[in-house]
Amino acid sequence: VLSGRITVGERDVYIFSTHWYESEFAGGPQLRNLVDRFEEGGISSEMLLARVQDAMNGHETRAKEAVDTLAYIDEVSSGSAAIIMGTLGALPGSQEIHIIEEADFMDVWKDNKDAGYTRDGLVNSNMIEYMSDGENEYAVRARVDYIFHRGEGLRTVISRNVLNEATYETHPSDHFGVLAEIDF
Repeated sequence: VLSGRITVGERDVYIFSTHWYESEFAGGPQLRNLVDRFEEGGISSEMLLARVQDAMNGHETRAKEAVDTLAYIDEVSSGSAAIIMGTLGALPGSQEIHIIEEADFMDVWKDNKDAGYTRDGLVNSNMIEYMSDGENEYAVRARVDYIFHRGEGLRTVISRNVLNEATYETHPSDHFGVLAEIDF
C-alpha cells in the first residue's frame, strides 16, 4: 500500500493506493469460458481445476487483503477522512468490495449510471495483443479498479473512465483508468 496525507485547510485527508491479488473471477463469465474450453477439449481437466482453484483462492486472498488494508488505514488515518484507490481485482458486489463498503467507504461510481469497465479484453489492445492465448481467454469485461472515500463531508462530484481510448492503436495500460473529483 502506498499512502500519503494531504491537508486541505485545517483538514487532513489520507490517500491510499493498493493492488490486491488478481485471479480468475469466481462465478464470473471467465469461469464459464474455462468450462466451455474444457468441454470443447481446449484445456485439460488439470488446467481447469488449477484455474478454478486459483479463482477461489484469489477470492479468499482478496478478502484477507481487504481486512488488512482497512486495519492499516484505520491505524494510519486515526479516524480522519480517507481515500482508497487501486486495482482491487474484485468484482462489484463481491465479498471483498462489501468489506470495504461495510467500513463506510463510498464507491465513487455508486451513482454513476455510465460507469464502465476497467478491464476489457474485447477492446483493450494490450490485453488482446499481449495477454491472449489465442483462445480469447481474456475476452472478459469487468470492473476491478476502484476509488472509495469516507469521511464527513466528502462527496463524489464526478467519476468516469479515463485512458480507455487507444493512441496510435495502443492503449496506455491493460486497465482503463478511473477519475473522480471528490469535494471536501
